[in-house]
Amino acid sequence: MIIDRGANVTPHRYSSARLRKEMGRLIAGADKDDLLACLLWTGECRIAQSICAAWADHATTLRREKDEAHQRSEGSSLRFRIQYDQVATGCRAAAAALQRQLEPEVAEATQALAEAEALSSEIHNDFGTDLAARAQQEQAHGYTLDTLAVLRKQLEQAKARLADLLAADRARLHDLAITDSFRRCAGQTLTMSQIDQMSAEAFAAAVQELLSNDGHTMIEPMGRSWLLATATKGRRLLVALVPVKPAKPWSTSPEVVHTKALHDVHRAAVAADAEAIVVTNGTITHPALRYAANKHMRLIDRQQLERWAVWGEPMTQSGGA
Repeated sequence: MIIDRGANVTPHRYSSARLRKEMGRLIAGADKDDLLACLLWTGECRIAQSICAAWADHATTLRREKDEAHQRSEGSSLRFRIQYDQVATGCRAAAAALQRQLEPEVAEATQALAEAEALSSEIHNDFGTDLAARAQQEQAHGYTLDTLAVLRKQLEQAKARLADLLAADRARLHDLAITDSFRRCAGQTLTMSQIDQMSAEAFAAAVQELLSNDGHTMIEPMGRSWLLATATKGRRLLVALVPVKPAKPWSTSPEVVHTKALHDVHRAAVAADAEAIVVTNGTITHPALRYAANKHMRLIDRQQLERWAVWGEPMTQSGGA
């Protein structure tokens, strides 16, 4: 008789003496083929159950991470909800993005678990089937274990995707934590309200000082809208200044930076053989953002200007510009 001593099971004790006697008679009458079929069946059952359990654990982990991301996106306290700054907003946005990315993962894990459980039930229902007959059936309709192997491989890939999503979320929160540390240490010598009220000359002088603080050497101002500087390793920077007036209380369309302005900056940077940086206290349209990314232009919009000018976070040092 084949006995699996490694099986972590406790045989059930049936209360019916007649049933125990009948089971004993059937076991005693089993031949080698019956015992081999039983061993193979129990092994397949164990494999199927382990895959089902692994997918169930993964689905539970995904739902927990999704729920936590939802709570972070909503804010865990009243104080957090009413606090409005780009760090708090960034934290909520990062959590909302993670939640959106986890939703299809949860759906896929739920479906994969259902498929694994269906295959497990199919294997359980095959108990008692003649070994030769089952082999013919599996050959004709596909091997159940092969399908389970596919689901197990997909589980490994799903876990890797989750790890990547959580790593990206941690990196985003780490960047926000650094920004928040600059905010907390800032001396508050300048505010965005003051920047909004600056003349073009004052705005240029403020940006020139910020560039110097970042370690760049000024070559020459080029009017009220351009600055030419030398960065580390001899890189030349053409800094375009685009100050905009703050939106009026009755205005529904505040000034924004459009693609045409960035196109002009790019042409000037090419002519000056320099890298282009655009500094504005306003916002930038999505088409302009796409154009800048295609031309490898460095954009400092209102939020980044606050981090740079108000909180003292370097924005144009090597690797940033």
